[in-house]
Amino acid sequence: MIHINEEDWFEPEDTAILIEPMTYCVLMSENLIKKTITLVSGVQWEIFDEVPALRRIVSARRLPEPIIIPGASKRTQGEMGMWYVEGDGREILSQRNLDFLKKHGIAFTSECLADGILLTRPAVPVFSGQVVSSILDNDAMGLDGSPSYLFIENS
Repeated sequence: MIHINEEDWFEPEDTAILIEPMTYCVLMSENLIKKTITLVSGVQWEIFDEVPALRRIVSARRLPEPIIIPGASKRTQGEMGMWYVEGDGREILSQRNLDFLKKHGIAFTSECLADGILLTRPAVPVFSGQVVSSILDNDAMGLDGSPSYLFIENS
């Protein structure tokens, strides 16, 4: 659960993005959504009850192909058949996924191809480079470091 004291930390005019680590729930301030809205399609938001100035993604498109994880060193099956995959740090987007992200801005993926084996894992958000740039350009609060960039599959 995310605990935010809205009065001390967050003003409605601020730009902010948070990703709740247990559920990968994406939270954005209304102001940041307005600044990135032209880069995003197919995303539905709702008010986040704990902090009404934030919105959470209720639904978003899914990437058409799994993320490729080469060199998967460990695969662990968790609750409800979901897999947790550890690799060498590389996660690769296919050209089709890249084109999809360029068009839609934000998507979720719940499948990965780990050393040629298709696995279902908890859905995680993936942002296009344009959306990431816009978030960084708007000095969004809540980022705890640099974004993790995915590699692009060689054509």
